[in-house]
Amino acid sequence: MSNKIKLNVTMKCKADSYRQANNLCIVEEVVPIPDADFLEMATYPCRDNPHITLHKDSMFADSSAMHCVLFIAAKQGDGFLVESEGYDYARYSQYISHAADIVAGQAIRLNGENKHTLETAVAARLNDIIEGMKGASDFCVSYEQFVSDSKIAECVIDCAKQLTQSRPEFAGLTIDSGNGFVEFGQAKLKTVRLISPLRVTTYDQDSGNDENLSMTHAACYRHYINSAISEYMEDEEKERGLMHWYGETDPLNNKVYSAFPSVEVIDRKLTGVTTLRVRGELTGEEQKALNEYLTGQYADGWGEGFEQQEISTGDRDCPEIYVSFWNPDDFEFTVEDEQQPEQGLSM
Repeated sequence: MSNKIKLNVTMKCKADSYRQANNLCIVEEVVPIPDADFLEMATYPCRDNPHITLHKDSMFADSSAMHCVLFIAAKQGDGFLVESEGYDYARYSQYISHAADIVAGQAIRLNGENKHTLETAVAARLNDIIEGMKGASDFCVSYEQFVSDSKIAECVIDCAKQLTQSRPEFAGLTIDSGNGFVEFGQAKLKTVRLISPLRVTTYDQDSGNDENLSMTHAACYRHYINSAISEYMEDEEKERGLMHWYGETDPLNNKVYSAFPSVEVIDRKLTGVTTLRVRGELTGEEQKALNEYLTGQYADGWGEGFEQQEISTGDRDCPEIYVSFWNPDDFEFTVEDEQQPEQGLSM
């Protein structure tokens, strides 16, 4: 059975109200976003939205259903179902109350199906044992007779693999079975750094306008900026940084443990650095998806809030600065040389 969520909802074109009906929609992606971003998306569904832009390739319609993305308010839990039809706004949409509970229920149901498969295998094994002992007045069955059955063993391993993919406390575990043993391994973390351009501005009292600083000039404020980043991070972001807000159901969430923004001086210029802790190697598609997520965070999520923070420098000529990790003109990530693997973290 498919593990994609299916909902019967009406998708409105340029919606201004919502009513339930019997139209099939298949959720291709579940994307948690900050509550402030969710509120803006739901309040202005016909306005271009960067979160929709990043995920619009997953939205389409065919003869069987509308294939949508379910955006969920990370803390509040309601959802906004979107099929943009290739546009950057919610051309077809529906508000889904308690969407986070629906997604969680789907995960529980799938785990229940795995359990049912195991129960079926046990029942089949018991039937075989009883059939082989027909005619006996009484008999006993040992645990070993069940454990040694290959179908039951396969079901147990499949169930364990499903849990490692769906439960965050098992993130990073690998399972290998064979020769009567099951080996559990913890993928080690290594550091990957993404380099990106910055924009630093200050208020020019003479002209009354904002002035862009050169990155060479801004380099002397590196320590002030990194201190401001540390103070701006919310408590729930302290462990995993920007990955705290990534979709829990996406496998990439288990592969990339953390993503922390900072600034460094590279070639005498102030530069944005996003430090990742990664398990294994990222494929090209995974790196692309991660870059798109981080771009959205810097353009319209975490970065949008941070660039509004006034950073005091103690410099008489430039007492306050504002730092943006995103620039619409020339923004891109460059992967720096990867470092040596580090010991894996416990979840």
